[in-house]
Amino acid sequence: MTITLKPLKGRVLIRPEPVVPRETFLALPETACNRDMPCFGTVLAIGGRRITRKGVVLEHEFKIGDRVFFPKFIGLWVNIRGQQLIQVEQKDVAAVFT
Repeated sequence: MTITLKPLKGRVLIRPEPVVPRETFLALPETACNRDMPCFGTVLAIGGRRITRKGVVLEHEFKIGDRVFFPKFIGLWVNIRGQQLIQVEQKDVAAVFT
């Protein structure tokens, strides 16, 4: 699938996964993540590097194709070619599955 949307600096485009991965040892309470609002996904696109007010360049901590965990009520939902994607800030991604 070719992405026609490129996030701007400090943003990430994620394809949410409706089911919590079974192969992980991470135990989440039902209130933290449910099927209505997925909080796991695959990174599809990453915007440019962020620059702080002091001029420090922040590198990406993940790459395209990584599976990530993010808070469930955060980000901007986008519908591209019938597929629901979410755009969040890089600082809102809580964990990367390795």
